[in-house]
Amino acid sequence: MSLKIHLQESNTPTLSLEGRLDTHTAPNLDKILDGVLARKGIQRMVFVLGKLEYLGSAGIRCFVR
Repeated sequence: MSLKIHLQESNTPTLSLEGRLDTHTAPNLDKILDGVLARKGIQRMVFVLGKLEYLGSAGIRCFVR
């Protein structure tokens, strides 16, 4: 299964994740996070994980970085 990522742009960006966040899909999330974190003034970010079916160690690394 794949990972669907929906980014809602605002002062507090919200990322809704659906599917599997694993070794194969984590690089997709990393790319989006790189873009969001490169913006000035971001102090917090919200992750909506209610529809995440699987979270592997590679996915956890995305959050920790």
